[in-house]
Amino acid sequence: MIEMWFPTLIDVSVLDQFKPNNDSYAQCVYNVREKSPKVNVVWKCDTFSTLKLYDMKSDPLFSDLISVCASQVKIFAKEYGADPNPVCTDSWLNLAPPKEYQEYHIHAMSHFSVVYYVKTPTDCGNICFRSPEANTDMFPISVPGNTHTPANFKTCTYTPQESMLLIFRSNLLHMVEKNKSNEDRISISMNFTV
Repeated sequence: MIEMWFPTLIDVSVLDQFKPNNDSYAQCVYNVREKSPKVNVVWKCDTFSTLKLYDMKSDPLFSDLISVCASQVKIFAKEYGADPNPVCTDSWLNLAPPKEYQEYHIHAMSHFSVVYYVKTPTDCGNICFRSPEANTDMFPISVPGNTHTPANFKTCTYTPQESMLLIFRSNLLHMVEKNKSNEDRISISMNFTV
């Protein structure tokens, strides 16, 4: 009998109710960027983040979005056996101009992370998740004909769309591919603890 262990879960949904707010969210990140010097000492990329520059949690513009995301995280966390009351510990806006990307990373000191897409022009860069097993697989299995199954995938990608919400464990490695469009990609990220 084959048993499945160690699954990696990602919750995907679309929050159409927030689509009318996306222009205001986008304007917010442009306003913060205009007022704040661009300081990027952590990343090799030039994706702009408001993480240390702006307190989204205290801005009423984002209160409903954060609340709905917390409710979605609560449902997702139950899949892990948690009976949580999720608390949003961090929230920030990301602005990736053309040719920008985000290298692989995790969100330390959090249980669950969220990405909500505000502006997603065609070819703006997929988000990619990397299997925890991929980091230690020093002798990968050769897959004839490139036939992938849930048991042998090492990465998965999602093409962003406006108002898409992704929820995942914060320790899951992820990155964002290069923005190949001629417009900015804008997203909102949040971290939750339970």
